[in-house]
Amino acid sequence: MSDFHVTLDIAFRLLSDDTLRSIAREQMSRSKQERMIYLGDRNSRGNITSEEFNEYSSLVEQGERLMLRKAWAAGVLMDRGYKIIGDDLAA
Repeated sequence: MSDFHVTLDIAFRLLSDDTLRSIAREQMSRSKQERMIYLGDRNSRGNITSEEFNEYSSLVEQGERLMLRKAWAAGVLMDRGYKIIGDDLAA
């Protein structure tokens, strides 16, 4: 495990159950999701501008970080004995 992951693991294990549940339920805003889909479609068709591509890359990165936080929070909760189901990960 990298130093970053060790630090992340320690930090998440210090959080309360309620905070972890809150993180696990986080969602990207609908407007950001819709924009990312739109830009992804333009990228797939090959007609995206460089500014749009930069925006798209940023949104994808935000989504990846969000999923990492959600997964890490759910993992710590499971380590604490909680059962996590799909509904626990939705807002």
